[in-house]
Amino acid sequence: MKKLTVTTLGLAAALCVGAANLKDLKIYVNPGHGGHDSDDRNVAVPPFKQGDPEGYWESNSNLVKGLDLRDMLQKFGARVMMSRVTNTTADDRGLHEIGEEANAYGADFFFSIHSNATGTSSRVNQPLMLYRGFTNDPVSPEAKEMSLILNKQLLENQVTSWSSTNTWLAGDYDFYDWGVGVGLGVLRKLTVPGMLSEGSYHDYIPETYRLLNKDYCWLEAYHFTKSVMEYFKASETFATGVVCGSLYDSRLIRTEPIYNNIFYGHDKMKPICGATVELLQGGAVKHTYTTDQLFNGVYMFKDVEPGKYTLKVSHPEYDAFEQEVDVTANNVTYQNLALDRTRSTAPEVVKYSPVWKEGDADLACNVPVVIDFNWDMDVESVEKNFSITPAVEGTIRWEDSQYRLVFEPKRAYETNTLYTVRIGKDAMHPAGMKFKEDFVMQFRTDNFNTYEVATSSPSDGALVHYKTPLVEFRFNGQPTTAKLQDQIVIKNSAGVAQSYSVRSRKFSKPGDDYGYFQIKLSKDLVVGEQYTVEVSGDVCDENGIKLAAPMKFNFTAVDAAVDNAVVTAVDNLDADGALVKDEEAAAGCKTLTVARNTSTKLEGAAAYKVDYVFEALEGGNAAVKFATAPAAAFTNANMISLKVYGDLSGNQLKAVFANGAEKKTVSLGALDYLGWKDVKASLEGIGEGSYTLQGFVVEQVGNAYGKKGIIYLDKVAQGAAADGVAKVEIAGLRIYPNPASELLIANADGTILGVEVLTLDGRTVARTTTNVVNVSDLAEGAYIAKVYTLSGCESRQIVVKH
Repeated sequence: MKKLTVTTLGLAAALCVGAANLKDLKIYVNPGHGGHDSDDRNVAVPPFKQGDPEGYWESNSNLVKGLDLRDMLQKFGARVMMSRVTNTTADDRGLHEIGEEANAYGADFFFSIHSNATGTSSRVNQPLMLYRGFTNDPVSPEAKEMSLILNKQLLENQVTSWSSTNTWLAGDYDFYDWGVGVGLGVLRKLTVPGMLSEGSYHDYIPETYRLLNKDYCWLEAYHFTKSVMEYFKASETFATGVVCGSLYDSRLIRTEPIYNNIFYGHDKMKPICGATVELLQGGAVKHTYTTDQLFNGVYMFKDVEPGKYTLKVSHPEYDAFEQEVDVTANNVTYQNLALDRTRSTAPEVVKYSPVWKEGDADLACNVPVVIDFNWDMDVESVEKNFSITPAVEGTIRWEDSQYRLVFEPKRAYETNTLYTVRIGKDAMHPAGMKFKEDFVMQFRTDNFNTYEVATSSPSDGALVHYKTPLVEFRFNGQPTTAKLQDQIVIKNSAGVAQSYSVRSRKFSKPGDDYGYFQIKLSKDLVVGEQYTVEVSGDVCDENGIKLAAPMKFNFTAVDAAVDNAVVTAVDNLDADGALVKDEEAAAGCKTLTVARNTSTKLEGAAAYKVDYVFEALEGGNAAVKFATAPAAAFTNANMISLKVYGDLSGNQLKAVFANGAEKKTVSLGALDYLGWKDVKASLEGIGEGSYTLQGFVVEQVGNAYGKKGIIYLDKVAQGAAADGVAKVEIAGLRIYPNPASELLIANADGTILGVEVLTLDGRTVARTTTNVVNVSDLAEGAYIAKVYTLSGCESRQIVVKH
């Protein structure tokens, strides 16, 4: 048993200047609202449901305060009139009627008793005093003077926890934006001094529970009475004292969702219900109070004779507590007490996860370790004795008032690894009792620990059309979308983040072939300026597996409509029916449509939309052709220029040329971008002769996000081969063996999207969507190997020899 000796003097001191007698006063009391009607305030807190008449209603607590104020004033001989003494619909009287009744009564002062509410998720707790007029120019100066006194008195209440102890007074003309002379209806007709008190905030949930305690409401009425004594300089004072406070756990905190984790002062701690509080003098019990079951921990002793007492608290789940207190007349002795729980058994683990044994399925590489104890634990000793092997960097957090430990790895665990978690036997609870033995658990991880970006637009080093571009990232799984738009940031050269058009957001859904996030920038980019893409390392899949590391790369804004070489238009693709589906060349298409489009175009009157869906993951060709081939002749001294709106599919776009019956294709590059791009390709490898442009084909490369897409084609032009696109040099590219007989392998520093083998006259004879292509069926001789990556394509000459 703890026994302390503390002398605590009450904070409120009576001003007994003997200038007036309370029996000479007439006070009008208006307990605000009435009848649980639409203008009443109901806050539903467990165990009460919305609308339960036994739950919290402002009209209830206002009436309790008003009746207690009446009773205290009448004991001193004051005359009191009340606007209501019951709580029915009939008691919800007109506000003007109440004010006029106070005038007719000839009240020396008028009180309208209320409590406040923010009406939002941002909760506070502070008294507010309102009077008629402007804050600095009240209609009744007496009302402002009383407001100042009452505000000070209410702030002396230490049972509650205030969000602010600043004085808060306001005139109703400028507090409410209703116009001069309007203000509060209940004050509008007053000709006697009066005010409205918002004593506390009833939607601050700890205060809601306190206001369900009638003795706590009595304490507010007590401070009202003290304010009347001070304001009127009454000769009377309370001959007895008050002892009160709040009981709460020394360690356990409130975790229920109803609180929304908004607390001030001691309100965060769990209140103790059902405690017996006794006030003893000379060993004899003088007063007894049992804290209620409404989660407030309030105890209250009224009318206590002055003197020295022992305050004793008992509860079957807590250590007994005693403390000496001094009680003085006309004062409140506040004693808020944090009690220690009785922990009589050794700590142990009662539940843990993951639960795993040999033979069970391997677990995700980010699974948290959750351990529940039979007692709230001593954090320092547990964390000191916690280990995970092999060592993993991570964080420990505590939940449920230190009953639960949660360990989360900073990055994913290693794949296919057996981990051992141990809590050593020196871990203890706050009473000092230790584990009887070490706690040990194990689990094995699966083979997936890194979330990956499969492709993106913009990409590293890309040239991006400046006009409010789309930003899209495609992943190897469904992303967690809640914070993606904040985790993927585009900054200009000055480091200023570019804003998104939030309404344009699109996300993949469960069941989609791949995960993606797409959003549009809200403003145009500046042509010629370099921008930076920053991707947070916290981007993760739907199971929380994160990227291996943050990403950061640059791109440049350009105007794709500008031709960076001298070209001659071949076909502006403005006319109806210029392009049609090529029924003979199309293969593996579930659907393929070609249509003139006037909404998505880069220049001129129109562009052509090619909408395709392949039947499988590979082998498809979405082919379109000119209804009438353009007359322009192309040779190996030319290049082809085309405006393309890419679909980020990674598929290959090729131009189809013909020389009589002979057809050849020329690669226009991978569709690894989203939006308009000025595409140019040299025809140097097409061979001798004169060719006409027949059409275009989207060749499927075999990835999940290339199974369908929509591209737009605009303005075909012709130029000199020397002005074509410069060849891309792929970092670290190595093609071997050369000569090759069966398999040809390509390696590089970056990801290889595919390899294509062409004859010297430009015919594709072998293709793969990996980095290994089979050439065993090819005739011996020289070929061109094209290697595709996200940054482009590089060509190398190879030899096949069996």
